[in-house]
Amino acid sequence: MRCGWLLCDWGDWYNFEDWFTEACPDALKVDYSGLPSCIKSCLPDQYMIYGCITQGRSCLCQKQNTFGCALKCDEASNKTINGWFTDLCGAPVDVTTSEDWDDDVPPTATHTGTVQRVRPKAPIHWYEYVAIVIGSLTVLALIVWCVLNIRLSNKIRVLPSSRLKSKST
Repeated sequence: MRCGWLLCDWGDWYNFEDWFTEACPDALKVDYSGLPSCIKSCLPDQYMIYGCITQGRSCLCQKQNTFGCALKCDEASNKTINGWFTDLCGAPVDVTTSEDWDDDVPPTATHTGTVQRVRPKAPIHWYEYVAIVIGSLTVLALIVWCVLNIRLSNKIRVLPSSRLKSKST
């Protein structure tokens, strides 16, 4: 799946993950319960931001990275994290020495790296509602104007011919 990741745009990748989920419903899902608490609340979100929308094992094992989530973890937790990645991906992995970093930042013993944070969607403000209402009313007024204009032009075309008939009789 790595070649698909490199050659596709985001929409194609999401479609591929959807297809993969439907075609392989028994594919292993990632269980974060074995992770230490110092990383458990951060890592799933970071993989989602990275692009592992379905949280499947194949995507996470391509990029065995903690995205800076383990900054506050101690050495024992780091060993647990490394063991978790090893169990998940089926091969011995030491995240602290991995060299597969997209941002060319070398990992450290605390799994540091670039952390990308995404703010939650903010609620719509009153002025945004006003803009939506004004835009909708403008479109509605334009449609009504077009319909009335067409009806009026049809009446004008029909009216003179009917008057001519009444005068000739």
